[in-house]
Amino acid sequence: MAFYKDERLMLFIDGASLYSTARSLDIEIDFRKLLTEFRN
Repeated sequence: MAFYKDERLMLFIDGASLYSTARSLDIEIDFRKLLTEFRN
């Protein structure tokens, strides 16, 4: 998926569900890195 600098994107993440799902799948998510990725 391509993101363009001149377009706006809105992203909603249900943090509790993401955390719960990642935990049940034994996946570690770096939330700070995830935020940085979508903030830039």
